[in-house]
Amino acid sequence: MRAWIISIGDEILAGKVIDWNAYWIAKRLTSIGIQVRRIVSIPDDPEILAEVIREATNNAELIITTGGLGPTPGDITVEGLCKATGREIVLDPKALEFVKRRYQELHSLGLVDSPNINKAREKMAWIPKGAEIEYNDVGVAPAIILNTGLTTIIALPGPPPECMYLFEKIVPRIRPPKELFTIEKLIEISDESEVAELLLKVRQIYPDVHIKTYPIGFGQNKMQIIVMADTKEKASGALEMLTKLLKTQLN
Repeated sequence: MRAWIISIGDEILAGKVIDWNAYWIAKRLTSIGIQVRRIVSIPDDPEILAEVIREATNNAELIITTGGLGPTPGDITVEGLCKATGREIVLDPKALEFVKRRYQELHSLGLVDSPNINKAREKMAWIPKGAEIEYNDVGVAPAIILNTGLTTIIALPGPPPECMYLFEKIVPRIRPPKELFTIEKLIEISDESEVAELLLKVRQIYPDVHIKTYPIGFGQNKMQIIVMADTKEKASGALEMLTKLLKTQLN
């Protein structure tokens, strides 16, 4: 299964906040066997979001967006989703119930002055027609899950605690068509260029195995190797072959 992550927010592009969400989601998706093919940061613009979602739909089975689900006019994720998928924006009774319940909880805790729902708060209950929602126990705006038939779109709130919490609630629904096995190994090497030709040889034998190298830094004499394949045997075989070739070359 391939995935795109779309981070929405002018504050990200302006360098005012660090995009922890994309880093964390990419790491989690990889851990459950989903390949992240692209991470895109875009401004608070529904037209740009719609354009990116259309492109992602042709290249991934899973799209995850973060940000833009709040009560302000700048929160444009739902509008962008609807533009991209041709869905109508509707006031969802279940989402409205969630928002009302959450503000009552926040009011009882003394965190908001009033539990009443105004137009701004109601905005978080408007979702693409046919979408599912997930209750937000950490913030207010529910997460949105939209299946288009071609891909599944999961829209998460922007604040990292909400984003991460809701992702963990939703992740059991994500079922990769086949498991992806990942093996990591730290090897001794002085220069990443030493392994370049060896990687080509390994890929000739294991063309469907993905191998990525990450040098720790000059002077460290270490490099991290990450091998991913659809079977443990392929991943182990490719890593073993690379290790043997490297040992032979260095000797």
